[in-house]
Amino acid sequence: MKKLKKSTIYGILTLIFVLLTIAGAVYIFTSKTPVSQMWGFVPCVIALVFSSLMVRARNDGE
Repeated sequence: MKKLKKSTIYGILTLIFVLLTIAGAVYIFTSKTPVSQMWGFVPCVIALVFSSLMVRARNDGE
């Protein structure tokens, strides 16, 4: 079994949290009742963190 690089793993996690951000934004805008904006904000921040880690790992060659 081939071992994945750290940058690839971080890229996959970034993609997952970007999709969760989009889903949270859709939930916020389509909800009839007032909901917290944290449904879109928290996954967005986590995606930014993983994106930064991905770039750092790619620059280090990991």
